Amino acid sequence: MQMTKYYPTDELVPGMVTAGEVRTKGGQLIVENGVSLTDRLISRIKFYAIPQVSVTEDPIPATKKEEQVEVPSHVVKPEAQAPSYSQKVVCSKEFQNFQISYSRVIATYRTVLEDCVIYHKSLNYEQLLSDTKELYYSCKTSLELFDMLHNMRSVEDSVYAHSLNVSLISRRLGRWLKFSPEELDTLTLAGALHDIGKLKIPAEVLNKPGKYTDEEFALVKQHPKFGYDILKSLPLDSHVKKAVLCHHREVTAVVIQPVYLNPILMNMRQLFPSQTYTMP
Repeated sequence: MQMTKYYPTDELVPGMVTAGEVRTKGGQLIVENGVSLTDRLISRIKFYAIPQVSVTEDPIPATKKEEQVEVPSHVVKPEAQAPSYSQKVVCSKEFQNFQISYSRVIATYRTVLEDCVIYHKSLNYEQLLSDTKELYYSCKTSLELFDMLHNMRSVEDSVYAHSLNVSLISRRLGRWLKFSPEELDTLTLAGALHDIGKLKIPAEVLNKPGKYTDEEFALVKQHPKFGYDILKSLPLDSHVKKAVLCHHREVTAVVIQPVYLNPILMNMRQLFPSQTYTMP
């Protein structure tokens, strides 16, 4: 009989094998059962603040290191390859600071959205807006913001990290379009809340690794309506609610007023995040 044991997250090491599914407090699947842990998976478990994981007592043995072949002295060794632009960004102090703040803001998103949808508490949208703006203004230029987000692409999260990315990118698009401060806040909040309806979809459907069935896809496509139903009675700007409802609708007409551009920007802004990590 295979023995299992719970290990604190800080004691996990590569090669350990999960003895059950690893899920967040909200039910999101992080690691499947029977998976050999890697450094990346362990980092992901820590990112979601999961306190402990059940593993088998028979970890997969580490593969034998390849024997090193001594290079003859007469063979010219190739010069070390210069670090790429992306590697330079990741090694920068700015990125390290951004990564810490980004993780903190995602934790805020998770708490605020789950408190509202799962635990039926009031929606603390002021905190969402405040934390998002603070992270946004930590980047001095558009290039710096997109550099930071591009190199955070290993965060595979179809709700919280995605919503934060959308909110940050939407605010930048609004700045380029000369939106007023009030309109920028409306657009930023619309980005933060646009996928809140996904929390009404069962985690096993939303995070399904394979292709959706027709019934599952029909359910997932309803998340804008689910989101609107959550927000419609709350004291939010009506443009935020309309952006949540319409963010997957195709744009068929050009409109003038900036506040009516929210659904359009909600559609445009998905082009970037969908290239950086898997998104249902």
